[in-house]
Amino acid sequence: PSKKKPKTVKFEKSKPDLLLGTCVLGRSQVALLQNVTNEGRSYSFVSLSFASSKEGWPLEGRETSESSKSLLTNSQCKIPGCFFHGLENLKQYSGKNYKQNKDELIQKIYSLLNSSVFDQKMPEKIEIGWSKKMVRSAGLCTTGKLRYPKRQRYAKIRISLKVCDSADRLRDTLIHEVCHAASWLLDGVRDSHGDMWRYYARKSNMVHPELPKVTRCHNYKINYKIYYECTQCKSRVGRYSRSLDTTRFICAKCKGSLVLLPLTRKDGTPIQPHVRPFAKYVQENYRKVKRETEGISHGDVMRKLSKDFIAKKQSQGL
Repeated sequence: PSKKKPKTVKFEKSKPDLLLGTCVLGRSQVALLQNVTNEGRSYSFVSLSFASSKEGWPLEGRETSESSKSLLTNSQCKIPGCFFHGLENLKQYSGKNYKQNKDELIQKIYSLLNSSVFDQKMPEKIEIGWSKKMVRSAGLCTTGKLRYPKRQRYAKIRISLKVCDSADRLRDTLIHEVCHAASWLLDGVRDSHGDMWRYYARKSNMVHPELPKVTRCHNYKINYKIYYECTQCKSRVGRYSRSLDTTRFICAKCKGSLVLLPLTRKDGTPIQPHVRPFAKYVQENYRKVKRETEGISHGDVMRKLSKDFIAKKQSQGL
């Protein structure tokens, strides 16, 4: 019988830069534009005008260079109590503290957005949760109507636990998803990234000019725990666990073999493997105890190893 060919692993294609803005060609006709380079200067259309406008906000389209855009994002916010600028540098929301305080941070961000951008018209609390299954999408907003009472509209937001691993990513993703929720709860419109969502996204940037531009999709570099590298073309593929069998899968680009790379931190520094003393003791003595006590279960073997390990530590005075 013929041997089965090894399967190939598809590498993620590098995504193009995010869509930066839209430019209105007519009252109801909107054209999507990317960066335009002219005589060495990069431009993007950042002010929008929509067929369905809202009173109190200017709707003229204008063109802004990269230099003026950076001045816009670096200007200080005039909202009292705003903490968005430099959020990822705050001690309570950086490093290990972020994991402990991320639920509290969600409520603080939502409360500030509700008061500054949405004029307290959004519900005081909205269902916002974390998702372990979202490995590439940063967030998701689910909308609908309750059967009782009186067909009320609702919105649920899910944030990716693996993609939004820092305070600034959580802030930007939550703003994006709350704009989806507002377009449905306040206006009854579900048009994905249509006019109503763009209106609230633009309003968020005007109220909080220190924030990055609210865009349709993210360009975050996902921090995988495990990386495999092709031995020939040196391409890499990321995983969250050691789920890739290198004996069955090969590189999709050059058909080369894959190898597991050593574990590294986010900054690229290697992680030294740490084996706990009891785990090392089990590795060294499990087979020996299993042979001496034939017929007993795995749980009984582990209990005996635990007692022996404790007795050994006490005899050594540890």
